[in-house]
Amino acid sequence: MKNVYDGKQYRIFKDTILGYPYYILEDTTKAVQKQGVWYNVKITNHYFKTLNQVKKLMNEIQHKEI
Repeated sequence: MKNVYDGKQYRIFKDTILGYPYYILEDTTKAVQKQGVWYNVKITNHYFKTLNQVKKLMNEIQHKEI
């Protein structure tokens, strides 16, 4: 698994299954760190999407929260 993008409050990882790429979005917008452990981190998998589509999805999520 490779980290392909670091945003302000999220990271995107890329991996493959049977030769098909998929992305894992780690959303830390509502996360809290206590004693070195992160709580309330949302992990979502996105299959059959491109990196730009996953970035756009995260931008939409950030704008909804504001």
